[in-house]
Formats: sequence, structure tokens, C-alpha cells
Amino acid sequence: MKKIILFAALTLAMTTNYANGTISPSKHADAYAHLCEVNKQWLNYPSDAPSSDIQFSNDKERIRFHLLSVIEVLKQRPTEKLNQSQLINRYQLLDALMIYALQMDFPINSYHNNRQPYFIDEFDNYCAVGFMLKTSGYENIAREIQQTQNYSYLKNISHEALPSWANEFGFDLNELAWIQPSYPPSESYDAIGEGTDAEVTAMALANAGVYFIGNFQEVDGDPCQGVGFYNNGQAECVLNGLEGTLNSITALGNKIWVTGNILHNGVYYPLATFQNNAWQYHQVGTANSAIGLDVLCINSSQYYVAIQNGSNYELWLNSGNSNWVKKVTFDGPIYASVAHDGKHFFAGNFNQVTFHYAENNNQQFATNNLCSVEYLSGQWQAEAWTAYTGDVPSSIHALKSDGSALYIGGATDSSNPTALSKFSENTFNTIIVRNEFDTDQYDVRDMVLMPNSTITLAGNLGAAFISIPSMIFGQHLYSYDPNNGQTSPIAFFNQPSNCIVHFNDHLIIGGEFTENIGTYINHLARSSAPTAIDQLENEMTFTVYPNPASDYLQIDFTEPQNGELRITDLSGRVLLSENIMGKNKMTLNVSQLASQVAFVSVLENGKAVKTERLVIR
Repeated sequence: MKKIILFAALTLAMTTNYANGTISPSKHADAYAHLCEVNKQWLNYPSDAPSSDIQFSNDKERIRFHLLSVIEVLKQRPTEKLNQSQLINRYQLLDALMIYALQMDFPINSYHNNRQPYFIDEFDNYCAVGFMLKTSGYENIAREIQQTQNYSYLKNISHEALPSWANEFGFDLNELAWIQPSYPPSESYDAIGEGTDAEVTAMALANAGVYFIGNFQEVDGDPCQGVGFYNNGQAECVLNGLEGTLNSITALGNKIWVTGNILHNGVYYPLATFQNNAWQYHQVGTANSAIGLDVLCINSSQYYVAIQNGSNYELWLNSGNSNWVKKVTFDGPIYASVAHDGKHFFAGNFNQVTFHYAENNNQQFATNNLCSVEYLSGQWQAEAWTAYTGDVPSSIHALKSDGSALYIGGATDSSNPTALSKFSENTFNTIIVRNEFDTDQYDVRDMVLMPNSTITLAGNLGAAFISIPSMIFGQHLYSYDPNNGQTSPIAFFNQPSNCIVHFNDHLIIGGEFTENIGTYINHLARSSAPTAIDQLENEMTFTVYPNPASDYLQIDFTEPQNGELRITDLSGRVLLSENIMGKNKMTLNVSQLASQVAFVSVLENGKAVKTERLVIR
């Protein structure tokens, strides 16, 4: 009896998992699980699903697999109740649907953060059932459904002509509901030119742009050794780059610090700095053949450098010029550092630290990957070093301070499921843990604080990363909301993301990835919509019509507005701009603009507070 109960429990768990949509296209899994992700009607037909395991490059391939699988089943179903005309119509439409599936011109989910049916999208891509209506000469029905019930599941669509059309062409409504796919949210990310030819590993904001490093030898098709710069929609090499292995990049003002094992004129250096359009190369303290790991800047002349010195891991302070002092020795590497609450924090993968207070005053402490230093003012004029043993990831790769709390991200392992924790008021709290039933390991590699107080997490974060299954589809880029504790994926990169910054109202992301939901993006991505992340809570709304537009565009505001109305293209280039000046309605002539996808934004004090997508024909 126990075995039967256990089997039933496992079956229920598997069914719930499929129904909640936790299987990403790239995950090697049972075909039934993938099919349930696209259309939950498969839960009613488990015996009709292929029995093999399978994986896909992207969701379009999985939708194609779903359609071809349904077509195969429907062609084998008994049809003795159909007359000759219905039989001919049915098989002709199934043959046409097969061609549609192979072409993979499916709708794009532009407006929902969960998987959703789209009868006809804004680019005139028809869903499978909409295509069947159009192909059979009933496009008017498809258009009427688009106008009133575009995002409805077929079983919820009410149209007086739909049942009679289905009967004429030999289908019942249950079969049509089984055919109808759902589509993943298209958090849109654009490629930055041709990107890089290998992964981007770290980023820093400086000089009104984004500096990035990695293992690449090309930026936007041009030769470049590992150091690039992004601004105004374009990426380029910084001089010729740096030869060798690069581990971190830090910026303060107009000065850049890069650590690694950097080769210059036959000599290896752990540190290079870039200022006034020139590189300078530095040894660290008395260390020989050191490899630079990380830099934390106190000010323009004082900074810490973490190095690997043979088998030792050390932290050195530069107080100006060549004045180096060794401060800490670790038993493992340092990966991240940040200033928080008047202290400087250092994190990585270490269990023991030795603080060097003076030549013969060394104190050793046990720790859990994290330590800090505080400079005490007044009569003491001393350094206060602290080693922490709180609940943090098994290896810390990212630190971020919001002023009141320190967020600590990193890797999980078999004994430690913590991926993100928070340190506030001298207390550690676990925020995100790996799903207890998931054997995969995850890694938060970078974080960025957004204007709406959410935190965007970059890393090796699969579709099952969060402990509670999400109805939203994605992986490798997540948004965490400290206000409600919710975590949701906001992209579907085919490989991990390594680094992220928020620059000019866009997310700039670097990583191992080469694709997001079928869009090729070589290691460098930018969020498409201006301020797409931090607009969500803004209450001001406006309506843009007609959309698509070819001649004149009408904009209606919910209340009179001030500021600027701006139309931009996908690269952020301004196509048209006009002052609003207290208006609640505007008309713009877009007839001179080229056919393209664009964005209509309302700006207040130069910052976009609301954006809508626009198709110009």
C-alpha cells in the first residue's frame, strides 16, 4: 500500500510541476513536461505525448514540437462522424498547420509577464488557431477575436461564429483548445552591435559609459583584447585592450582599475589602471608573480587590492603612490567587495582570516566567506576588523548595499542552498534558497539596485532557481522585490549572465549567453524599452492609437501632463520629440518615419516615467 501512495504522490508532484510551467526549453526533460509548458491541455492527454526525453534551443522550437505532436495525434483520430466535406477541410487545414509550424512565425508576448495566448500579435503574427481561420477564408472571425479577446484561452473565447466554423472544418472546440499554444513573456533585450566573440565577465560605470572586461578578442567585429567601452548604443575597444587574464574592473571618477594576470612588455602585473586615455601597470606590495583578484576604492588615492600570491590570498592597502601595506591573509580567494554602513566588506570563498594589525600583531579568526574593516575616529584612530560567520552562500560572488542593508549573493552547493542573503542591523537573513527538490546548483554573480527598489540578479540561475515555482518563464536574469519577497525571471538567456549595470534607464548585461528567446545576442545585451523595469509602479497612463501607425498618431493621457513626449528607436535614438505643456491629448505626424518598432515615452525632468511600444508602418 505504501508503494501505491508514494507513486500517487510522485505523480501529483510531477503533474503540479508541469502545470506550474517550470521546464525551460534548454532543459533535457520528458517530452510531456515540455508539452505541458506550452499548453496545459496536454494534462488531459498524457498517453498521446511522445515518451522520449528532449530539449530545445529556444521556445519557438518547443512550440513547433507541440504543434507537430498535436497534428500527428489529430490525423490519427477516428473521423467516422465527419462527412466528406468536413474530412477534406480537416486534413487540408492540418496540412496547412504543419507548414505554419515549420515556419515558426509565432506571436510575440509583448505585454504579459507570464505565458499567455496571443490570437494575433502587434506584428500581425497569427496564433495557430488564428492562422487556421485566416487560411480557411475566415480572417474576419480572427480579427474580431483579436479586437475583443486577443489574450484569452480558446475555451474562454465567446464568438457566435466560432463553433459553426469549427464544425464546418471537422474540429471540435476541445481539439482547437489543444492546438492553441501559449507564448513566453518577451522581456526584450537587444544585441549591442555584434557584441563580443567570447564571454563578458565584469562591468563598471565611468566616464558616462560602461567599461567591460572578459575573455574576448573582438568587440563589434574589431580586434580587442578583453577591455571594451559602451555608450550611445555602441561598443568599442579601449585602446587595444589588455593582454592576459582579467578578473575584475572597478571605477571611481574617471579612473579605471583592472585586476588579473596582465602581460605588458614581457612582465606580468596584477593591476592596471586607465586614466587620461593611457594604461599604467602596477605591482602590489612585495608580492612576486601575484594575480590580482579584486579592487575596492576608498577614494581616488587610497584603495585595497586582493591578490593571489602563490598559495596565499592577501589583501593590500595602497595609501598613495607606492605605499603598500598588507592587511589580511585569507585561506581562499576574494571575489567581491563593497562599502556599506561606514565599513569596507570583502567576500569570497574562505574559512579563515589573519588580520595584520602590526608587524608582530597578527590575529586569526574563523569566518564564513565574509569580513570587514571599520576606521575608528577620535582618540582611537584605529582599524576594527571583523570576521563573520552568518548564513551566506557557500561562495560569495556579489555584494550590493542599498544604504540600510547589505545584499550577499553567490553560489549554492549540495550542503548549502542559500543563493541570496541580507545583512542588516548585525543580523543575517536568508532571502532566496535553492528549491529543496532541485539538485542543480545556482550562482548569483552580480546584482544591481533598480530605481523602483527591486534588485536585478544576474548569474547561473536556471528556470527552477526559485523555491516556489513561477508562472513566469525565463532563466539567468531575475528580479527580486524586497517589499513582497517575490522573485521572477525577466529574461531567457541560453547561457548564464555574469554582470549587470543600470545605465541611461537601460539594463546592460554581459555574460556567456548568445541568445534570448530566439534573438541572437553575443555576450552583450541591453534592455529594449527605456526604464522598462522602474516604470511598473507609475500610475500615469496614456493610450497610443492607431498602433500600428502610418500617418498620424494620437496620444490620450488619463490626465493633463507636463514634460516631453519622445519617440525613440530600438537603439535609443530620438526620432521625434514634442513638449506636452499641460495637454491631455496630442497628435503627431509619423508619416516621415521609417517602418520599425519604436517606443513612445513621457519624460519628466529628462527621465522617462512611462513608455509604450509603437509599430510604425
